[in-house]
Amino acid sequence: MFTSLSRAAWRVFFAAFVFSFFMTAGCTEVFTFSDKSYQEGMGLYRQKMYADAAGSFRTAIRQEPRHFRSHFYLGVCYEQMGQYQQAFQEYWTALEVSGYTLEGKANTDFRTQVVDTLAAAIAAHDDQEVELTRTATRARDNPNAENYFLLAKIYRLRGDADSAIDAYRRACHWDVSNFVIRKEFGLYLLDPLNQRQDAEYYLKQANRIDPNDEAVNAALARLNVTIPVQDPGATPTPAPEKSVSVPRD
Repeated sequence: MFTSLSRAAWRVFFAAFVFSFFMTAGCTEVFTFSDKSYQEGMGLYRQKMYADAAGSFRTAIRQEPRHFRSHFYLGVCYEQMGQYQQAFQEYWTALEVSGYTLEGKANTDFRTQVVDTLAAAIAAHDDQEVELTRTATRARDNPNAENYFLLAKIYRLRGDADSAIDAYRRACHWDVSNFVIRKEFGLYLLDPLNQRQDAEYYLKQANRIDPNDEAVNAALARLNVTIPVQDPGATPTPAPEKSVSVPRD
């Protein structure tokens, strides 16, 4: 027989269990419905029905505010409809909320896609340079590779080579093992800038990180660089970064 105290404790435990069960089931249901709305939005997006697709993505976001893919494609729909300020905001939000889930944190390809799309949108549609200023401020106040990589892309697409080079160097400084940044920077230095010595430096670093990338190897061949044979079992290690003073402002 339970004592009155043990019965009370059991009732509390049972109530907590039931509450936890239904809360978990509720979360699963929310994710299921948000994914369904997202898939509906993607179907409409592929048909170029951007206004209808945007409605589905907004529904997915109402059901699950952390649905970062819906934020991103809602931004794409806004951009297609010429609503650029809303597009900028959704791209920024996609970057932010993707860091709130394990899937978003691990999906570096998605973050790169958002960064590329946001940079292209800012370069093309930010006539008053409000978003460019926002990006530069963000990089200054929170210096990291991704923020400077985004800034570098914007400057490159706008044709400001000096500012792009500075931002690329800062991005490399903040992540000494990032292949994507070094590849893009090295290829940019080679073509169209024809800064062959610096291009060789960053492309060699990229090659050390990933010795099998065809674009990097082809660029090094253009520079008459002999690529050393890699040990298949070896772990690639990037070269030390150039000694470059990187101020925080």
